[in-house]
Amino acid sequence: STSHRSWYDCNQQHPWHGSSQIKAFQPHEYFVFVDCPNRTLYMETRVEKDPAIIKRKKKSKNKPPPNIVFIEVDSVSVAYADRHLPKTREFLNKHRIQKNDNDEYFCESGICAADFRFFSVTGPNSITNQLSTLAGCVTTHRNEQCTAVNRNRVCTDATKIEHGLKQHALFRDASVWCTADSNAKQTGSSPWLFDVARQCGYVTSFAEEFCFEGSPFVTQGNVFQLNADIEVHKAHCRLAERYSKNQNMEIQSKKLWKGKSDFHSPCIDGTAGASKVEIPFEHITQMMDAYANATMP
Repeated sequence: STSHRSWYDCNQQHPWHGSSQIKAFQPHEYFVFVDCPNRTLYMETRVEKDPAIIKRKKKSKNKPPPNIVFIEVDSVSVAYADRHLPKTREFLNKHRIQKNDNDEYFCESGICAADFRFFSVTGPNSITNQLSTLAGCVTTHRNEQCTAVNRNRVCTDATKIEHGLKQHALFRDASVWCTADSNAKQTGSSPWLFDVARQCGYVTSFAEEFCFEGSPFVTQGNVFQLNADIEVHKAHCRLAERYSKNQNMEIQSKKLWKGKSDFHSPCIDGTAGASKVEIPFEHITQMMDAYANATMP
């Protein structure tokens, strides 16, 4: 199986080698799993330049912006981070933004790290905070949402947190509000970070630790379409499909996110093979190598 193809019988032929028909899938496929009898599951990653992405980059008239890596770790306090992420915390403290005698900020090493306290929480769960971080939107409970809206669905009630914002969507118990000029369906007007990044010429990658497709507990695919160039979560979808096949269970693509797909196992073959932690890092590393002269998040 690959990033773009579910499991199939390859007749002992590697999906990327030995067939002229395979070339039609290149360079869009960025990982492959090879499952042979009596052998540990094998994974290979290969990110190559996509002409469409290079063309997008050339159309961008902006100066090369900085590369961006955004990592979200749920339900982590500062004390927890100090205990379990000591190397990361040490690195950030080492490169913390400083202030000189003239009251000017500077970064001695060229890397600028900042610790935003009491600034990052806009809601009670991951989805609400992701919407603020990745789209600049806020959420309210639908029972408490603004009801005074104009014909463009912009809230006119000054007592509401969403005052001046436009209702983008209703999702479960939440009402999502974004800037009044935003339009997720219109090129150049979407507030979603991955859409904005495309407009700026970025090559984008998104990773989750499970196959989230069909899950009601994520932002992507529910409130905004993901639209990332490299969707690393598909590796976990292939692993979930394989687990279902091996357990003689029906493969239901929109239900693989539920707890019956062995996604808690640490390695790609249960307790054998490559560590699942390596999957996103391998993709990010190869993406940076492939697009060394382009911008990337």
